[in-house]
Amino acid sequence: MRLTAKGVEMARPADVRREIADAYMRGLYLIIQPTGSKSWAVRCRLGGKPIKHTIGSYPAFGLKEARDAAARVLRGVSEGRGPTSARVETVAQGVEQFLARHCKNYRPTTLYAARYWLRHYVVGAWGGRRLDGITRADIRALLASVEGPVAANRVHSIVTTFFRWCVGNDLLSSSPAAELAAPNKETPQERVLTDAELRRVWQATEEIGFPYGSILQLLILTGQRRGEVAGVTWSELDLEAGTWTLPRERVKNNRRHEVPLARQALAILRQVPRIGEVYVFTLNGTTPYSGFK
Repeated sequence: MRLTAKGVEMARPADVRREIADAYMRGLYLIIQPTGSKSWAVRCRLGGKPIKHTIGSYPAFGLKEARDAAARVLRGVSEGRGPTSARVETVAQGVEQFLARHCKNYRPTTLYAARYWLRHYVVGAWGGRRLDGITRADIRALLASVEGPVAANRVHSIVTTFFRWCVGNDLLSSSPAAELAAPNKETPQERVLTDAELRRVWQATEEIGFPYGSILQLLILTGQRRGEVAGVTWSELDLEAGTWTLPRERVKNNRRHEVPLARQALAILRQVPRIGEVYVFTLNGTTPYSGFK
């Protein structure tokens, strides 16, 4: 079908990932995730081999911008150049290349955070601006607009990493974030919940139910990290033996870790609705729960 700006805006998600081809620009696809997020990609062939190139997210890239970007990619491929050599002009284009190339090996929760900080703040503020036009003053203004000292520090960290990557990949000659210190000093939190507070949290989780309430209950009972609990798979669990084995690639210290499961934890896991065969906490059967905004 020939996509329209209104059609792209009104397109709704399904239970599975959708790809809608644009009949006007052959090779351009609108991708809609079950979560509702939308992005653009180009599919074509280079040297007889099929390739896919991610253009960027919607609405940072509207229909016209996506078609223009697709045209540049397809023109480069017709001249024998891979899509990664397509010209990067805007911040939004640079961010999408950074996410696709640098962040592809991030752990799921780290990747989720990187996407959120970059798309919400960086692309939200500068998406259509030239990549080489961002100044240190722009970055300071962006950090000042972020609510909360910890959030501002996280944006500072990902912005610094992004611009350093741009320099290393010849997209910029120098980084506007170089030598720019984090805006706030962080001190480790020492406060813990009292027994009364913990009881109230537990009561609230029972009202919330699956999946978020169940995840919070396992966080309390196991003491493991949020990403580890939210991403637990059925293959990691041995409910008969009462153990949960985390593979090294899912643990921060890169070492295999076995977690004993208390009777309450086992009862929660046995009551979880089985959606798909991979993830314990999932809404679509294909990806772990990640709605932590």
